[in-house]
Amino acid sequence: MFKRYNAPLGSVGIAVAAILAAPGAVAQDSGVNEVGGLAEIVVTARKREESLQDVPLTVTAVGGQKIEELGIKDSRDLALFVPGFSNIASFGRNSSERPTIRGQSNILGAPNASYFVDGVYISGSATNTETANLERIEVIKGPQAALYGRATFAGAINYVTKRPSETFEGKVSATLGEFKQRDVNAFISGPIIEGQLYYYMAATHTEIGGFYDNPLDQRDDLGAEQTDAGTFKLLWTPNDATEITALVTRSKDNDAPPALGLQGRQFNNCQLPDPVLRPRSRGYFCGEALPINQLTIAQLTNQMPNPGTRRERTRVALTGAFDFADGYQLVSTSGYSEEDYEVQIDVTYAGYIPGRLSAAAVPVAASPLVAQFSNDGAFQRINGDKRDDFSQELRLSSPFDRALRWSVGAYYFTANDDFVRDDKIYSTGGLIVPNGAAALTYRDLENKALFGSIEYDLTDKWTVTAEVRRAEETVEQVSEAFPVPPTGVAPTAAANGTRVRSAPLSGTFESTTPRFTVRYKYSDDITLFANYAEGTKPGGFNGGTVIPLLIASGRPIEILEEESEVYELGMKFSVGSRVSGSITAYDIKLLNQQLTQNIVGVIGGGAPIATSFVENSGETSSRGVELELNARLAPGFDVGLGAALVDATFVKYINADQADLYSNRPASAFNVVVTALNPGGCGVLGASAAANAAACLALRNLDNEQFGNVAGQRTPRAPQWNAYLTSRYSRPLNESVSFVIGADLTAEGSKYAQVHNLIETGDRMYLNARVGFETDTWTMTLWGRNLTDDDTALDILRYIDGRGAGFAAFNTRGFVISLPKPRQMGISATYKF
Repeated sequence: MFKRYNAPLGSVGIAVAAILAAPGAVAQDSGVNEVGGLAEIVVTARKREESLQDVPLTVTAVGGQKIEELGIKDSRDLALFVPGFSNIASFGRNSSERPTIRGQSNILGAPNASYFVDGVYISGSATNTETANLERIEVIKGPQAALYGRATFAGAINYVTKRPSETFEGKVSATLGEFKQRDVNAFISGPIIEGQLYYYMAATHTEIGGFYDNPLDQRDDLGAEQTDAGTFKLLWTPNDATEITALVTRSKDNDAPPALGLQGRQFNNCQLPDPVLRPRSRGYFCGEALPINQLTIAQLTNQMPNPGTRRERTRVALTGAFDFADGYQLVSTSGYSEEDYEVQIDVTYAGYIPGRLSAAAVPVAASPLVAQFSNDGAFQRINGDKRDDFSQELRLSSPFDRALRWSVGAYYFTANDDFVRDDKIYSTGGLIVPNGAAALTYRDLENKALFGSIEYDLTDKWTVTAEVRRAEETVEQVSEAFPVPPTGVAPTAAANGTRVRSAPLSGTFESTTPRFTVRYKYSDDITLFANYAEGTKPGGFNGGTVIPLLIASGRPIEILEEESEVYELGMKFSVGSRVSGSITAYDIKLLNQQLTQNIVGVIGGGAPIATSFVENSGETSSRGVELELNARLAPGFDVGLGAALVDATFVKYINADQADLYSNRPASAFNVVVTALNPGGCGVLGASAAANAAACLALRNLDNEQFGNVAGQRTPRAPQWNAYLTSRYSRPLNESVSFVIGADLTAEGSKYAQVHNLIETGDRMYLNARVGFETDTWTMTLWGRNLTDDDTALDILRYIDGRGAGFAAFNTRGFVISLPKPRQMGISATYKF
């Protein structure tokens, strides 16, 4: 349940008054130019400085002042203020974030869009990346492979850090809020050697105590998060032609288990199992997820030493820019990061003890693998992951003030992305036993690329640009998993907990990703542009226990590269200096979209498991339109709005899970092994194993074609629309102090959990408001977030409800609901010097 506090009665009134009195521009800081209009925004989306209104890309730029004013602490908050962007950390800050841009979504596998800090790729979790004191955040939509490289086929999000200042300055900020929110951050910056060497140094502590009680463990409330981070940046300018920047960031996270609730099987209301009509269905729920008060919210973590997520991360970047020969520039960018984290969590997500496979407990020493499925407490997991990566880019550019401009470069990236998921299970007896549903996976990546661009001004109004990247990515992987017998073959004697090392897997994925742009400068106030771009998402292999399950069922373990083809038309406009905006329409075709599907198999000594794997769908279409508008309606009165409509649907996709929900064939119809006592199945008594396997595969394909077609249905986790409205009104009270009031309204459309388009989140809408005072050196702000207490589900995981007798209970569908933050009030203050 919510740990509710009574908000002041006037909080909603303050918010409504603020919206009516002053709906602020997201893409603008509150600076005023010489004629009292909006400040110009300069972005580096194409790795050079350009006006936001001139760059022929769809970019949302959120300046540092707006980041602070809107309370944007991480990528989850950012997504609320970017049209066509959705991002939920469904299971906390454990690297499971899957940002969705323009309907291009996924559930497992690598993200479809990537995050960068000063152009350097961020691996792992992005929600713990520091946003305090940034210059700005740039969200660049559409394929960005030509300039940003791998894993940006849906877009790139670039955090631009603060440049060390030439004079001494600093700032201290503090926030106190309900639910034990305590945030403090500070920075100082200035010269070390006048005219040559400058520094920036920052420290941040953020914490929030969580929003939901865990009745089974009183140490932490569910959803609590804490981060301590420090950043040090040096800028060296030994001469007018050289600029070298070094950045080091170190962070440490200490989070409680995420805020999740189980919607139990008792609520399933559609596709219920029927021995004749739907013998393979596990049941489902149709409609919006249930209210919070009907969910089971509890996690059995009281025996774990440190439930939740613990992470340590280090990032280092070195950038050198060297000017020579009257305007030519060579840029070198190097980056290194490492991350080590451990997750301790109850994966029933409801605090129950699953039923035993057998009546009596199995001694752990006799058979650790079987013991975990037969004994109580089998789903309290302790997992650990490690990763590190290195990147190097060299880029040579011609002068940008000429009619013909070009840039060429080379890129190298290597990563050890080891899922050292030596998962352990904390049994009720206090013993830790191996988790048979997990494996060790060691994965090495290497990416090499050459890229270039050329731009030419045909006239003073027409400009054409061509960009291309040629990349080669090699993936090498080895897994260690418990054995799985082939389909139809009886399991051998109970396994003793020994993993079997797989044969090495290796694959090379080559791609050529171009982008062509035409820009027409109709006038100083109107820019039109058209883009055609192609993008790819890296391929690879499924990992862990699912590999032997896939092999046993005859399914491919390789994941093909996902490809996109994007057409985009856009217009950027301004009305004098007081109004600016953009509107973009796009058409995207996705091929080999990487989505998830279920698989059920038998581990070792006969313990069945249900898990998921990544497969490639056929074709997906996404079309939409995006709008952003910013205006200064009067001195001190800024308004901003943004909206996106997205139609992302499957064009070709046969999904076996869909067939399981709707088919009238029982699972026994696909038996390979046929005996006189068991004549059912698709095989023939006395036929060869190969012939029976071929017959079963043919029947399975027919069944999928008849019942598994999801063409025309929406992609999962992709809202059809989102929108925001922001405001800021500032009125001077005297020569030094101004009164400031503002509010914002953000909304996002409902999202389906899966390709079946049955259970969905419902629409969500948040109303926030701020009121306070500011001077040139300090601010004091009272704020409220989610003032209407919207409790719509953030995300939904198709899962199981294992409450019941034996492992048969795990064949019944349940749903894990990501819970939202409730209404919250607080106060923030800053002091600049």
